[in-house]
Amino acid sequence: MKKQCVVMMLAIGLMSVSAASAALVTVAADTFTVTTERPSGSFLVGQTTEVGGLTWLGEITEGKDRYTLTENSDVDFGGGGAADQMASLPYTVNPAGEVVTIQANVLYPDDATDTFYAGVAFNLAEFTPDTNWLALWKYVSIGLRVQRSGSVELFGENEASQSTGNLWTSTTLTGGAIALNTWVTISLEFDSAASTVNAWVGSEQVFNDEDILMYDADFSSADIGWAGFSIRDDANGYNGRVDDFQLKSTNPIPEPATLILLALGGGALLRRRNK
Repeated sequence: MKKQCVVMMLAIGLMSVSAASAALVTVAADTFTVTTERPSGSFLVGQTTEVGGLTWLGEITEGKDRYTLTENSDVDFGGGGAADQMASLPYTVNPAGEVVTIQANVLYPDDATDTFYAGVAFNLAEFTPDTNWLALWKYVSIGLRVQRSGSVELFGENEASQSTGNLWTSTTLTGGAIALNTWVTISLEFDSAASTVNAWVGSEQVFNDEDILMYDADFSSADIGWAGFSIRDDANGYNGRVDDFQLKSTNPIPEPATLILLALGGGALLRRRNK
């Protein structure tokens, strides 16, 4: 029993590397490259990420999450209308602490009359993407929304009304409105140990070490269960697109197979030590 405890402590110790000092590890990444198995026009929901093998989730009913792969090897919204549901991946924050980043490249469509927006978010674990309409501002734990106008908003959980979320704070891009037909990189960084958020739109840092507890004293990273992106489709037919999605962490929770390897490694160290 004592040896088993030591082995488990070794595994947990390896999981608890300082999040601030560790390098980012890619948990999941997708360039949405069209292949025979992932043809142009196919729904993103149900497919797995090119790196990490996580499954994209969401509803595929009319007017909801109908993200589809395009011939350009990116994703647009094929559902019509102006729905903006999340395309989500399962993600649990490491209780030992981590810095986790969601990033996606977004094409803002060539239509000056549209109120297109896009963003990335961590959503609440209790609401599953295939039966609930998750959004940047709905059933959200931390959500970043970037509007074409240049307005950038940070959302959080609203316990009184989960379907609306709370607008924590907002700002405006220094350059104002985003140019038509322009690709923009949107990044959201969450430090679970410090309970802070950083965010970038392109090279501009729009939020710097925002203290989550200042906006939500009851915030808990244990409530997070999903990570993903959303775009608000252009109702006039000028679709925005998403490419190069990345989910990275300084200290992700190891998969069960990795934990077994850690335990085996710890056991080998103990045997060597006892010889």
